[in-house]
Amino acid sequence: MADKQEKREVYIEKRVRALTTMLLTRSDNLLIEEVTDDIGQDYIVRFRTPGKEGLREFGIELRGAWTSVTKDHADKVLRLALQQVKRYGPFPRPVCLFFFTMENDDAWYTWVAEPNVSQEGKHVLRLRDAPDCQPLDKRALKEIVDRVDLWYDGFFPSLIGNGQGKSKTVRKQSKR
Repeated sequence: MADKQEKREVYIEKRVRALTTMLLTRSDNLLIEEVTDDIGQDYIVRFRTPGKEGLREFGIELRGAWTSVTKDHADKVLRLALQQVKRYGPFPRPVCLFFFTMENDDAWYTWVAEPNVSQEGKHVLRLRDAPDCQPLDKRALKEIVDRVDLWYDGFFPSLIGNGQGKSKTVRKQSKR
């Protein structure tokens, strides 16, 4: 009996990866990297936006189940998974948790490290305490990419200071 369960889990894992690859490759501007190290993310998705500087990316952690679920059930199922993934944080990029069901290929997502703007106007990543699963399809993927793109629009300027700035650093040279 345990052997049958192990086979099912392997099957679910392979199918979840295949469904993720199918979804991500529908968009030709995404570069998908499968992560082999244990960093709390199975994929890193990178993209460039025409007319904007900088490489933008987000991480994806995967989960799957045999039977179909409702939104409320998906939230319950992913609560523990969300807590497990959060242990790898803080993250240097937005991170989503994708959840697929085998029975009918339903797909859900929730943010782990959600791109947000703080009250002070800083672009931050908020680690979610509880899942808020949303249906995952091509349109939802576009919304994820658009949200990550917008977050980087505000995040990059906070990292990079070009030019002289307000003050120059003067180096004293020692005399020999």
